[in-house]
Amino acid sequence: MKKITAIVFIFFVPLTLNFCSPGNKKITLRFKYNPGLHLTYKQISKRTVKILKGDSIIKKDSHSYTMKIQQEVQRFLDDSTAEVLEQDSWQTIEPNKKDSSLIDTVQNIRKLILQVLPNGKVINFKFVNDDDITLANYIKNYYEQGLPVFPVGEKLPGYSWTQSTRIMLPGKNLEASTTYTIKSLVREAGYDCAVIEYQGNMLIPIEPAPNDSTRRSGIDRIKTNGLLYFAYKEGIVISQQEHWVIDGDRNKTLNGKTEHYKLAMNYDIDYTLIKKEQI
Repeated sequence: MKKITAIVFIFFVPLTLNFCSPGNKKITLRFKYNPGLHLTYKQISKRTVKILKGDSIIKKDSHSYTMKIQQEVQRFLDDSTAEVLEQDSWQTIEPNKKDSSLIDTVQNIRKLILQVLPNGKVINFKFVNDDDITLANYIKNYYEQGLPVFPVGEKLPGYSWTQSTRIMLPGKNLEASTTYTIKSLVREAGYDCAVIEYQGNMLIPIEPAPNDSTRRSGIDRIKTNGLLYFAYKEGIVISQQEHWVIDGDRNKTLNGKTEHYKLAMNYDIDYTLIKKEQI
């Protein structure tokens, strides 16, 4: 299950060779979140972005971010729902608040609690140290549209399934969908893995934040494709590589005047397990 941090920054390092397993083996895709399980991931995202107003590019930017993600399974809420505490930490380079000619390295930490079913569906989440409603709504839409919900029963390589979500917008209803395919069974980083290939689209509304004086709003249209390496015996993600192409329509209000602009962004998103412990 790819987390909130995929929206922000993500990483992948290819460390091992893949060795094919028999293609006629049936597997069951299920997360196995036992209390006391600790998972540590490392991720880097590479982002390029253009801001356009009319036919003119008014800003271009490119960044790469490294992040550490720590997940702890705290308890079961019922027979099937696991509560997972996630802590994400990363550094950003920002102008000094007192002297803009100076540059500071800022350590960022975000904590959230997720409630997750064995099929990967996130049924609820909340920030521990953040009350950004706009970000929370964006992530909620992302969880609903962008995370795989595994099918029931044993499946062979070649099996595909499609997840579709209806998005309600003023005056119209749209649909986002992603198709997943079990491409093969391989040995990856010491684990027997299902390689799941996917491609699809997401449509994520951006709602104005109550404390945002510019009242920024709009919608992001996101095309995605990627590969997920899932250790089906252990029930955990080993690595995930994903590419996003984002076409965003945005509005903001300045001095009582609403301005429209477009956002064109590319993300290369990767995610790799570096440590697994049962405490």
